Amino acid sequence: MRGRGAIFRGLRFLRTYFAAIALAAALAVSAIEVCAEGTDPAPQVPPSGAVLYAGHAELRWSRGTSARSIRLQVSPGDPEFRSPSLDVAADGTGRKLEGLKAGETYYWRLVADSEPGPVMTFRISQDALGL
Repeated sequence: MRGRGAIFRGLRFLRTYFAAIALAAALAVSAIEVCAEGTDPAPQVPPSGAVLYAGHAELRWSRGTSARSIRLQVSPGDPEFRSPSLDVAADGTGRKLEGLKAGETYYWRLVADSEPGPVMTFRISQDALGL
C-alpha cells in the first residue's frame, strides 16, 4: 500500500526537485508537494520563448529567500553570456528594457550568489510595431 504523501521544504530552484521526486518514489508515497520556502530567485515574465513587440521588454522575477545577492544578465544572441549587454544588481523584482532590436533573440538569467540560474529567452518580432 502506498503512503499518503510527502512535503519537501527549502529546496533550491531546479536543483533538487528531481532528487525529491526520486526520494518520494523510494518512500512509495503517492503525492509530493514542493514548497517554495528558501528558494533561489526565479524568472517569471516573459515566459521563455515569448515573442515581443515594440522594441521593449518587461522582465519580472521572484527574489526567493536564500540569495544574499542577485544580478540580472541580458545577452543578445549569446546563450553563453560571454559578453552580456546588461549585468547589473537586481535590487527589485523587475526591470524594463528599452531599445531592443527587431528580429533579435535575447537571453536572460539571474545570478544568485555567483551561481547562474536557468537561461530564459525572448525574441523581438521583425514587425516591431506588432502591426
